[in-house]
Amino acid sequence: SQLGIPVLTPDNGVAMGFRGGWLRAWDRDSGDLRWERDLSDDAEHLTCAPVIDNAGFIYVYIRNRPVVVKVDSRDGSVVWAARFADGD
Repeated sequence: SQLGIPVLTPDNGVAMGFRGGWLRAWDRDSGDLRWERDLSDDAEHLTCAPVIDNAGFIYVYIRNRPVVVKVDSRDGSVVWAARFADGD
């Protein structure tokens, strides 16, 4: 099932996080799936809706790892992942 609300990308796309650790993006006009990325790495699920910055990068928090992942909205590639301890 989906998690949170979708985010609009600058290249006429829409992205949404899903339980199971998936992040997917579609074309807003055609509805065609552009890409999907499994961010789970054995994580239970994404724990918040993704957010997007003005440059088109999507940020996702996965609590049980815990990690923040930066994803390029154009192709779904992971730019970086920052792991930290809960409470930091």
